[in-house]
Amino acid sequence: MLTVFLIALMGQQPGVERTTPLPELRVVVSAPVYHPDGAVIGETITLEGTPPSVLYVFSRRSLCDTAPATAAEPSDAGFGWRLASHVVRASETQIVVNVDWRREWDRGQKIANGPAGSSQLTLKPGDRIPLDHIPNALPTDACRAVGMGLEVRLGRAAPPPLTAGITLPVTAREGGAGSLDVDLWLLHTTPSGSQQAQHQIVRLTTAGGMFTFAPVRFDTTRGQVGMELTGAFQRYRATTGGEFLLVSLSRVVTGPDAPPAGFGGTTSSLIALPQPDEILSFEMTTGAGGFGGARGARGRGGIGAGGARGPGAGGSGGRATGAASARPTAAQTIALLEGHRFALRLKVTPVPGM
Repeated sequence: MLTVFLIALMGQQPGVERTTPLPELRVVVSAPVYHPDGAVIGETITLEGTPPSVLYVFSRRSLCDTAPATAAEPSDAGFGWRLASHVVRASETQIVVNVDWRREWDRGQKIANGPAGSSQLTLKPGDRIPLDHIPNALPTDACRAVGMGLEVRLGRAAPPPLTAGITLPVTAREGGAGSLDVDLWLLHTTPSGSQQAQHQIVRLTTAGGMFTFAPVRFDTTRGQVGMELTGAFQRYRATTGGEFLLVSLSRVVTGPDAPPAGFGGTTSSLIALPQPDEILSFEMTTGAGGFGGARGARGRGGIGAGGARGPGAGGSGGRATGAASARPTAAQTIALLEGHRFALRLKVTPVPGM
């Protein structure tokens, strides 16, 4: 089952727009697992603040059994790294960070003299720096991955959920029941109709979680354009047992005629927790409706297809926001994107025993 939410990517919407700063730049550490079919799945963690920090980025029994990065050394790591980082300086357009890393585990064994490195990186939005790669020497039916990497990139901080204008059920309380895995696909459809996808899986705690996608860049007649999407989930549960997700999405579009920091906007929608066989699609459109809010429809379709739009239950409205110094009109956005379209698909699966 495919539930569609139509979300205007740019433009102004009287009555719901409010000024807000663009999401701040953050250093993101990730361990992508590369699969033979082109899928990339893995954990990401956003570094906060400037004090030195130590992270253990790892997987467990196999490269496919990824785990959230931790500040404490894990006891069940099979593959992974120790990474120490320190932000030297930061501005609105770049961050300079010191990174020291070394491979700590490989094929279930802790190693003393594994690959390592130390460097100072000057990162701009969209930069992606691979540090190391562990090949999957013995693929199995359970894990056919090609390998797992360690990389650092510069992304945007996921937006906090926007509760203004969102009406929660009277009995709703913060927190969900058990952990959830959320499959996320960022779909990019070109003017010719071809489609590209980025895929990741995010583990939600009972409180929620956040995600960030690498920027999508494409050439237009006016130059290169980039679109970056980040998001956050906050979980609520009613005393009757029903659960809700507050989904916040934030995007930044850069390119010709855009300010250096890009055009930005954020929206939030409250949805009932989808069933495991249900796929939600947030269709980011261009128009005068603002980045936010909108209509829902139910239909059927796969991850790579838009799905039929038919009558059914709608999603709750979103809250549109934009940056005070970078608030585009619909005409500016349409001209900037030149027919390129984006959508976010998500599927929620309960984690057994958690």
